[in-house]
Amino acid sequence: MGNTCVKRSVLGAGDRQAAIERAALAVQAAANQLSQRVLPHAGSPQGSGQRGVGMAIPHGQLGGGYDPLQQTLRALGQAISTFARVVNDALGQAARDAAAAAAVGATSKVAIRIVYQPYTEPMNIPWPDEELSVAAVTCARAVRTDGVVERLLNGSEIDFDFADNHQLRVNSIDGMTPDTTKMITWTFVYFGFEF
Repeated sequence: MGNTCVKRSVLGAGDRQAAIERAALAVQAAANQLSQRVLPHAGSPQGSGQRGVGMAIPHGQLGGGYDPLQQTLRALGQAISTFARVVNDALGQAARDAAAAAAVGATSKVAIRIVYQPYTEPMNIPWPDEELSVAAVTCARAVRTDGVVERLLNGSEIDFDFADNHQLRVNSIDGMTPDTTKMITWTFVYFGFEF
């Protein structure tokens, strides 16, 4: 039998979110530099009587052909370009990962089942194995069947094993105490893969 695992992408691909965040911070830093360049300064050292506190420095007069405003605009443009490239690379890699998963025939799937029964330990619930392969099951909601306004404050964690006849044997559900007298409407969410 061949390997059905999805091939890992390039080294560091799991760091795509961090790369996007770094590029976004670089854009923010460049934008901050630009706002500092265009906000009024406390006057120019070459100031005249017409230029007082709060007037912008005429950057073209700083000499030497150096224009800090132009340099700052250039840096902002480069940061935005880098950010766009990093986001595009991340989206492209996500598409390649999805294509690789589809190539091995695996697609993720969710199934939902509503079950009416009291809580016991153990308790059998349906397993939709005709729809998806094993991954996990959680309890999304539990309410008293004869009094829907009563919400049961259980957790979603379920300890289960596989049983016969397309069933799961639930050993415990976080926060629940067995009670055979209280009918409960359960909503179970199953996570898995479809091949």
